[in-house]
Amino acid sequence: MQTWNIKNLSGDSTVENIKYSNGVVTCIYDDYDLEKRFSIDIVTDVLYSQGVSEKGSVHVRILDLSKYVPINQPSGIYVFPKDFGQQMKLVRNGLHLVLGKKQKEYPYFLQIRGYKILLACPIKSIEDVKVTLIKE
Repeated sequence: MQTWNIKNLSGDSTVENIKYSNGVVTCIYDDYDLEKRFSIDIVTDVLYSQGVSEKGSVHVRILDLSKYVPINQPSGIYVFPKDFGQQMKLVRNGLHLVLGKKQKEYPYFLQIRGYKILLACPIKSIEDVKVTLIKE
């Protein structure tokens, strides 16, 4: 029996039924390349979304937040960049969700996006993203 993770999923996909309940985001991911349907569960305390579904080319990315969001060195807390253009870029990508959070607590950020951001959320660990096969 194969174990699935977020890195196994392809970009030719449909995402639907994004729901948030009790600290867990759940969505259905139809992977056209693999011809399989998955449930993705993500443990997070906050999320950003511009829609609940998208068909076609969806990309899943896990970002190392230290490469995208400035960190106040004495406190280890994510802060806004000084440049206004960079601030707006941060907000457009949903990365503003980590402002005020500690970098040690939230080192990663998950994005599922196509034409719009379907899901963006900080995660504490890659293991907080569970991928379950629900249909061959």
